[in-house]
Amino acid sequence: MSIHTTKKEQQSLETRKNILRAASSLFFKYGVSKVSMRDIASEAQVTTGALYHHFGSKEALMQEIGVDRESNLKKIKETINESSNALEKLLEFIDLFLQSEIESNGKEIHQFRLKNRNPKSISGSAPINPLPESIIEYISEAQNNGLLDSNWPQREICQAVLIELWGIHYDYSVSADTFSTTDAIYNRIPLILRAFAPGTFASKDWWKSS
Repeated sequence: MSIHTTKKEQQSLETRKNILRAASSLFFKYGVSKVSMRDIASEAQVTTGALYHHFGSKEALMQEIGVDRESNLKKIKETINESSNALEKLLEFIDLFLQSEIESNGKEIHQFRLKNRNPKSISGSAPINPLPESIIEYISEAQNNGLLDSNWPQREICQAVLIELWGIHYDYSVSADTFSTTDAIYNRIPLILRAFAPGTFASKDWWKSS
């Protein structure tokens, strides 16, 4: 009896994971508002009854996806060298994050671009993408330690980093040759961050006619 129950629990867990994978793929590809519960059931190859047994609504699915992504980012952060300065930690975090994304999605750039835009959430649910907030944590630390100009809005710096990160993943996705995302991150992201170095905010309009 106990063996039968264990197998049943394992099957239930696998079904739940499969539903989450299917929902994540559809949400990130088409947007939450354009995906129905019936679409998710079809993608996961389960009945709508089974879907509602595990998740009563799209909001519940969004909540679970957000929690999973936060858990993954937390694990990444725990491996980072705490003795490094804030920008070194940021580069290491981005590198580890991108390796995780590649393992999950390979060269599916369309999903990566959608997943890593600014976080959006349904009322009462966790953000589907906590990545920007994680990057902002390192940006805030760097500003407090004088490595970045504190006058720059943190979300503006974050957006610049994310755009370059999308570009690196795109280059990896289309490259027919061996492409080191780590080399790209450590060569290109610092160039982006240099634009926000101490003293840069005062000269941000240097290119305009007087």
